[in-house]
Amino acid sequence: MEVELPVTVKHLADVLSIKGNVALKVAWIEVGFGSVNINSKLKPGIAILLAQKLGVELRINE
Repeated sequence: MEVELPVTVKHLADVLSIKGNVALKVAWIEVGFGSVNINSKLKPGIAILLAQKLGVELRINE
């Protein structure tokens, strides 16, 4: 899958066809609870890592 920057948790969830709260839970585990919310912009490496944790290969077009 491909996305363009900026990538938010909500946008990533939409692209991956999952609920926002599922993406948010994975983000909390990887980034830290409280430091990320549904509207947080993700660094490219973090977005790729979250997608991998959800079983999807992600490419980011800058």
